[in-house]
Amino acid sequence: MSKQKFLKSVTALDTETTNLHAAEAEIVEVAGARYDGRNWLVSSLLLGAEHGIPPEASAKTHISNRMINGLPTFKDNHHSVEVILHVDDTTYWIAHNCAYDQTVLAKSWSEIADNQKAATALDQTRWICTYRLAKQLLAFDFPNMQYSLSYLRYKLDLSIDDDAVSHRAGDDTLVCAVLFEFLVDYALITEQVTDSDDLGEQMHKLCWKPLVYTTWPFGKNKGKSFSEIPDDYYLWALSNIDALDDTKADFNSDLAESVRLELEGRLES
Repeated sequence: MSKQKFLKSVTALDTETTNLHAAEAEIVEVAGARYDGRNWLVSSLLLGAEHGIPPEASAKTHISNRMINGLPTFKDNHHSVEVILHVDDTTYWIAHNCAYDQTVLAKSWSEIADNQKAATALDQTRWICTYRLAKQLLAFDFPNMQYSLSYLRYKLDLSIDDDAVSHRAGDDTLVCAVLFEFLVDYALITEQVTDSDDLGEQMHKLCWKPLVYTTWPFGKNKGKSFSEIPDDYYLWALSNIDALDDTKADFNSDLAESVRLELEGRLES
C-alpha cells in the first residue's frame, strides 16, 4: 500500500475535556484531520458541558464557560462528532497517547447507549498511538515528558504554523497528524516498514509491540539498569507492584514484558 493511499484512509483526532480523569470527563471540543494528498485538513467542534468546565480545565485548554455556554452537548450533537471523526470511513484513528481519547469517547458513546461505537472506541485494533510510535522509532531512552506532543513538535521541527496553540483540539490534531506523517516517513526510510505490503497493518504492529525498558522507572531502584537490580527485588515486585499485575488498573504491559525478558535471560544464563 502506498503512503499516500494509507494516509488518506486514517483520521487523526484529539479531544479536550472538563477533567483529566476520563471516567469523569465531558468532551468540550473534538477535532479530526484527514489527508487530501498534500495537506492535513482539520475540522473541529466546540461542545457544551452539562456541568460546565472547571477553571483548572480551562487553564489547560483555554476553553471557557463563556465559549461553550448554550452549545449542544456531545449527547445532543454526536452526529456532528461522528462526521468529524469519520467514523464510517476510517481504517485507523491516530492520536497522541490515545488511551485517554479512547476512554472518553467510549464513555460519551455509552452514555447515549451507542454500545457499538463505544466498543469500537476501546478496540485497540482501530488505533495507532503517535506517543508509542515515537518511542518505538526514536529510541526509548529519555524521560517520558520529552515524548509529549509539544516537545516533539519542536524537537523534530515539524512544519506547523507558529501561532498554533497547544491544548486546543484543532491545533493538537494538526500537530499529531503531521507527526504521524513524519513517523511513517521515518519508518519507511529506516526500512522498519515497507510500502510493498499493507502499510497500515505494519504501522499498527510497530506501534503496539512491547516497549522494552532499559532502566527501572520508579521506587528505590529508579534509574538503575535492569541488570543491576537483584533477583529478590524482582520477586518482591512481581507480588506487590500493581504495574506488574495484569488484574490491576495500573498494569503496565510494557514493563511486565521487560521484566519477563530480563528474568528469562537470567534463567538462560
